[in-house]
Amino acid sequence: MNRDWQQDMDDCEQALIAYNRLGLDDHKEPIEAMKYWLQKYVEEKERAIIAELAYKGLAGDCVTSGEYKSLHDKYKAMREAQKAEKERADRLEKAIKEALEWTWGCGPQNVGEIEAILREAVGGKE
Repeated sequence: MNRDWQQDMDDCEQALIAYNRLGLDDHKEPIEAMKYWLQKYVEEKERAIIAELAYKGLAGDCVTSGEYKSLHDKYKAMREAQKAEKERADRLEKAIKEALEWTWGCGPQNVGEIEAILREAVGGKE
């Protein structure tokens, strides 16, 4: 059944006017209740429209569980690669500091040993 909300509100108003003219104050309460519930209907309808629009907007952002797993796996691999690269950079920094200490402390005669330390730090072969 399709009802006209505005017509229902107008009918309630007309009934209240008629009851006031006739002095039937005891009969106003059901009409006031009807107006209250008609107003609640409008509020709920507005909320439903907003919720539907939000749902439709989010529906395009959904991913399947397979897509999620794939994205998660890529993220995990990137994080692991980033962690490995940071560890490598930290080893290299440590090796450079040690090499500089050797250079300043021992002189150029230890260049071969310094190169070996640096290669080992970056994962290279001699």
